[in-house]
Amino acid sequence: MKYWIVLLAAMVVLWGCDDEETGAADGDADSDSDSDADSDADSDADSDADSDADSDADSDSDSDADSDADSDADSDSDSDSDPDVDECALGTDNCDEDHGTCVNTDGSFVCGCEVGWHLDGGTTCAPDGACEDGDRRAGSTPCGLNMAAYFTQLCVGIAWTDTDTCADPDVCENGNTRAGEDACGLNGNGIIEQECEGGQWVNTDNCMDDDDCTNDDTRSGPVTCGINNDGRILQVCSEGEWTDTYTCVDDDVCVNGGRRDSSTACGFNGNGFIEELCSGGQWVGTSDCNDPDECVNGDTREGTTACGSSGGHYMQLCITGAWTNTSTCSSDDADGDLVDSADDPDDSDPTVCGDSDGDDCDDCSIDGYQSTDNDGWDEDEDGACELPLDYACMNGSNAATDPYRLEACILFTYTNQDRAYFSAESGNAAPLSWNEDIWEVAVAHSIDMCTREFFAHDNPDGQDPSDRASEAGLSYSLAENIALNLDPGATEYGFMEEPTCEGHRRNILHPRAIEAGVGYYVCNNPSYAQWGQHHHVTVDFRWNWSLPDNSFCNNATMACEVPPNPPTVAPCPQQLIEWNFCPVPGAETIDGWDCPND
Repeated sequence: MKYWIVLLAAMVVLWGCDDEETGAADGDADSDSDSDADSDADSDADSDADSDADSDADSDSDSDADSDADSDADSDSDSDSDPDVDECALGTDNCDEDHGTCVNTDGSFVCGCEVGWHLDGGTTCAPDGACEDGDRRAGSTPCGLNMAAYFTQLCVGIAWTDTDTCADPDVCENGNTRAGEDACGLNGNGIIEQECEGGQWVNTDNCMDDDDCTNDDTRSGPVTCGINNDGRILQVCSEGEWTDTYTCVDDDVCVNGGRRDSSTACGFNGNGFIEELCSGGQWVGTSDCNDPDECVNGDTREGTTACGSSGGHYMQLCITGAWTNTSTCSSDDADGDLVDSADDPDDSDPTVCGDSDGDDCDDCSIDGYQSTDNDGWDEDEDGACELPLDYACMNGSNAATDPYRLEACILFTYTNQDRAYFSAESGNAAPLSWNEDIWEVAVAHSIDMCTREFFAHDNPDGQDPSDRASEAGLSYSLAENIALNLDPGATEYGFMEEPTCEGHRRNILHPRAIEAGVGYYVCNNPSYAQWGQHHHVTVDFRWNWSLPDNSFCNNATMACEVPPNPPTVAPCPQQLIEWNFCPVPGAETIDGWDCPND
């Protein structure tokens, strides 16, 4: 190592001497043959501040003014001093421009090289470590989009030289953004945004999507609509945009401030309806009852029309919700049952009225006031009350509003009469109880058959009796008999003429049947005029399946035995005659069955 250091110094010194001799950096043209030695005793007082020992063999003795800028101490005997010129500062040196260094000396300069390089030829710097022409390597000069790469170097003349080739792995400038290639968004129409990180495109969390919504989604839009303008136009998402439809999303059912009768009955006889007020678009019940009635049917009171000699007034009876004068004067009716005291068996009990029509039936035993035959049925009109009507049927909660309650109760009474009459066949079945809830289901079916012009157990909606019971809120199933265009007597007669223990007859006599309701309705549908005025009859039975039925039919001996209540004279439509449905008085057989005509 010492050898190379010494050799390098020698090369620098030798280059400087050569340069001085050739005048590469010195301006003197001194050709004097001055033989003076620098060491002679020159008496000249050299004012040069340079302390360098000049080794030149300059023996000049001339007095030329040296224009050299060197500060060498001239031993000439003349008195001039040559100033030194800084070639390095002036840039007049010929040192390697890329990797060389310049050091000024008195009257000259020397060249050197930066670390990692060495002099090659006196002025040229060559890299330490030899390279062969044509070799390539990654250099040290940054390049690329983000200056993260280096220019490739080529070895030219044993020196590495930068080329124009930049081995840059980066594909983008850091911080830049662009639309990527991956789809995104509500409907897959957007593109994931990419950001340049480390010279590479990287997906971000940002989706460049112009869609506002997912296709086919719906919402309530900003446009108002509806009865009270409280609704919103329904919007549907189409091609990523919300689009108005023609549908108004409105919960309102009425115009605010409007009034109507509700479905909730009220009033004296249940003929009125609770009034509803529209508030906030909804019907809200009030405390007002729109009732056409002024009194409770059957109630009595003393009227205002004077009568009698004792300052009495005609008693009034509430009929169909209105007060109606009777022929009874209050002064003659002590218990207020509308029966004159002279004819009243007990003038202190309003439920005891006596038998005003001589049918052996108390006229007010059921509803508390006198009304001929209100408590029984004098079928043959002989003045005898053969058939007392069922109290529960005649006084049910809907009796006052049922225009055919009397006919219904007659048929119901016949049914219980037959259960007792045919006790052997029924197994001593208990009488049926009247059920007002079942009546509602039965009468609704009779009315429906008239309105929709059909005659069947299943209505056009496919509902059977049990389905209709369930719809009415009943928790039990129903058996059913129906009839068309027959009075109560004829209806019961037709039911009972069926074979023993079968069909309609079975429903009537079965010991498991415990309750019933009879829906009797006279149809006046003009479009259903094939048979004129029809009597639509529906009898629905509730069974108790836990009751035994082992005695039913065990002792029946006569098939098709009919009850002792033949039908009254009534017109029989031709269609029913063709069906062989109408009983024929005096016939030995009925409907083709070989049964005696009782």
